[in-house]
Amino acid sequence: MEKWIAQARVVDSATRISWYLMEFDGQDRFLGLMVGKHSVAGEFSLAELEGLGVKSGEAEGVYLDTSFQPTPLIELARKNSTIAELLPPPSEGLVDLVR
Repeated sequence: MEKWIAQARVVDSATRISWYLMEFDGQDRFLGLMVGKHSVAGEFSLAELEGLGVKSGEAEGVYLDTSFQPTPLIELARKNSTIAELLPPPSEGLVDLVR
């Protein structure tokens, strides 16, 4: 679990949903966490985020949080109980969790 690192964060300021992006296949698919009213670990597409109107560094709407630094999920989980609840036990992998 120490190896899982959120590389970027996308935020929807209206709904307070955050997407923590961990892996990208180089084409369209991300592996990560969506944290909000209904939080999930899983895959989502670049097209989905682009459809939300993601902008870089904007403070309103859906934006890429340019101040976010790559952070291990375990560190994010210590600060956010919702993220902690999404993480599998150390013996399981995140990929196994989302399948």
